[in-house]
Amino acid sequence: LGKTVICSRCRSLYGGFLRNCADGGSLCQSCFGNSGFSSGNEAKNGGAIYSATSTTLNGVKLTGNTGSNGGAVYVDGGVLNVLGGEMTGNHGVYGGAVYVKAGALKLSGGNVSANTASSYGGAVFANPATIEVDGGSFNSNTANDDGGAFYLSGATMAVTGNTEMKK
Repeated sequence: LGKTVICSRCRSLYGGFLRNCADGGSLCQSCFGNSGFSSGNEAKNGGAIYSATSTTLNGVKLTGNTGSNGGAVYVDGGVLNVLGGEMTGNHGVYGGAVYVKAGALKLSGGNVSANTASSYGGAVFANPATIEVDGGSFNSNTANDDGGAFYLSGATMAVTGNTEMKK
């Protein structure tokens, strides 16, 4: 996607910062400026990012975003590959950090912590989807109803590598 202008505190229906519906894309730390950072965005679906195609986030930091479905990211098809980076302090009704409606979520390394959901899935809400986690940390994610870290409904999940999960 090349260089992207940083938008903090943006508001939208789909992806407060970015809506990716084309033939896939890759976002890396440099796409978000030197900090690799997107913060304070709001949207109904994906506070920072709405993805309806295969997308890769490489070393990106998403923090303090708010979305009804997915505080930071909403996945509506394709595969979301998250390589390292950080998703912290995001809030959603369903999925404090990520909501996966369709498709798959592959998390490799990184930090997904201190996200909150006022209903289900403090870190991730998936219905239906495939979730793969390989390493990284999932700490202090909370949900008012069920699934402090993960809430899976009609979804499958595989955890490998040195993955840390703490309350």
